[in-house]
Amino acid sequence: MISRRRLLALAFAPLPAALVAGAVPALAQSKAFDPLPVDAAAVVGCVNSWRLDVAQLVWDGTLTAEAAAWARHMADMGIRLPNGSLRHDPAHYGWECIGAGQPNWAHIMNLWIESPSHLPILRRSDSRRVGMAGCVSRSGWPHWCLRVAA
Repeated sequence: MISRRRLLALAFAPLPAALVAGAVPALAQSKAFDPLPVDAAAVVGCVNSWRLDVAQLVWDGTLTAEAAAWARHMADMGIRLPNGSLRHDPAHYGWECIGAGQPNWAHIMNLWIESPSHLPILRRSDSRRVGMAGCVSRSGWPHWCLRVAA
């Protein structure tokens, strides 16, 4: 299980040299919709460190594939709807965390944990599985999706 201290260290660890000079512009040189790396064991450990009083989660490939598809959708369409609200998948609202702009999974995870509206999703007592994925848009902007499920 990853400790909170280790999560913070990962979130703010020095970026690879290619990303240091403007993380988003460096990512923009990637192919459209490149997947972003996610450390499954570390994600599970991190989320479970905030679930000590409820059932621990396990990594789920199906949820990860769904999260990847939604991250690609957001990368293609944008994270906001035309009315300005966030582009949550209506079928999974309340069971997912989304974000954009953070350079790595640990950074977005740290923001979700610190968020009063996201931490309850990560701590849902009726969830048992988790999956997470990230994707870079054509413009080089990272998009993230994490899903939990029973």
